[in-house]
Amino acid sequence: MGIYVLRHADKEKGEFYQPGLRFNNQPITDEGKRKAEKLVPLFDPVRVEAIYVSEYVRAQQTISYVATHKKLTPIVDNRLNEIDVGVTEQMTDGQIQST
Repeated sequence: MGIYVLRHADKEKGEFYQPGLRFNNQPITDEGKRKAEKLVPLFDPVRVEAIYVSEYVRAQQTISYVATHKKLTPIVDNRLNEIDVGVTEQMTDGQIQST
């Protein structure tokens, strides 16, 4: 058995406030959708029994392509919600990688 942990795809910038969630609930960008679609062939040969996802729309959108392909309904678990990531919250992936 293997466990795969994925980070959400590129998210939209801006305010997407949703009561009850600690951080803004940004959807993924069009580029993020293209990247998320590329997960399907990656996971095609992998036996996936369950998919767990946070309450954040960006996480749910990211895994939705794999879930649809595998005919699975992701299980939403708020214990997977984001924790305080400090200054990296406002940084791009490129900025994070270059530090």
